[in-house]
Amino acid sequence: HIDSPNSPGAMDDGSGSAILLEMARVLNETRYRPGVTTYLVWFGSEELFLYGSQAFAARHQELLDKTIAMIQVDCLTRPLDGLTGVIAFSYWSYGEYGEPSYPLATFLDDQASALGIPAWAHEEPGASSDNSSFQGFGVPNVDIIRWVVEEESAGGIHSDGVIHAPYDAME
Repeated sequence: HIDSPNSPGAMDDGSGSAILLEMARVLNETRYRPGVTTYLVWFGSEELFLYGSQAFAARHQELLDKTIAMIQVDCLTRPLDGLTGVIAFSYWSYGEYGEPSYPLATFLDDQASALGIPAWAHEEPGASSDNSSFQGFGVPNVDIIRWVVEEESAGGIHSDGVIHAPYDAME
């Protein structure tokens, strides 16, 4: 998403926007064809209860019917000095309805592990980021986010991290 309230927004979510721009550049320069139609989408108003992604999902049912996965790129920067970061694959399974497995997050976690990248697939039920807007449309989705291990007991990056603060800058 491309919104950030009351802060420069380098981490949330300038980092995700930069990653999508770099993906577009690499795909264009290499002329690589992923094998499936791939859309790079930026949403506004994530901080206003996912308004942008909800509006997109509600207006594109035909596209969602053909969608095999939605991957949200969120806050992918390095943790603050001295803190341990892992790549988290956050998802919302249908566990409360009897199906707790989530193959997309498991697949991404396995791929990261094979590359030696510290990762953690974990369930985060509820509307937490733009990927959540696709849950109700039956689209497998995951939020790829940098998680700081030391902040887990304090509630994660939102409590002790730098997002939504005036110092969420490139430095």
